[in-house]
Amino acid sequence: MDEAKITALIPSRDNLIADYSELNVHDNDSLTMAGEALNNIRVYLRKIEAIRVGMVKPFNDGVKAINARVHALTEPIKQLDAQITQKIKDYRAFLEAQRAEEQKRLNALAEANLTEDSLIPEAIAPIVPEQAKSVAVTNGKITFVKIRKWELEDIEKVPREYFVLDSAKITAVTKAGGNIPGIRAWYEEVLQSRR
Repeated sequence: MDEAKITALIPSRDNLIADYSELNVHDNDSLTMAGEALNNIRVYLRKIEAIRVGMVKPFNDGVKAINARVHALTEPIKQLDAQITQKIKDYRAFLEAQRAEEQKRLNALAEANLTEDSLIPEAIAPIVPEQAKSVAVTNGKITFVKIRKWELEDIEKVPREYFVLDSAKITAVTKAGGNIPGIRAWYEEVLQSRR
């Protein structure tokens, strides 16, 4: 049914293209004609858009419903995943602290036993091995990978190239007639058509 509505608008599209593709604006009469052409084109576009929205709305509503059901199903599991991940991180941090403390103890012990005639003093202390990078599980393994993270410490020290302007706030201020230092606002003519 909607496909038939689209097909029915093809001749109108072709007529608009044929009627207005060679249009020139050179006097008041041609300006009026161009305004009418623009109005007809925009009415046509609104019709097509209304048909498109009518066609995709049931699909979009279905996708939203599916997403809501999946979200309700997975959200508690995602929270559980986050809890267990944090517990693993905490335990690994505890093990790393123990390893570092043992290494410090061994280094101190080796330094206490160091004599002036030792040829290679840095090789005396045994090295406590680092934690395993992965753990075997039933369906494979869990690997621990270090990735770079960041957080803001002092905004005054951040170079300017890392700042992004908030377009929505700037537009709201300039539309209200306000001025912002460093921002130039101006009026630009935009064509609008109304029914």
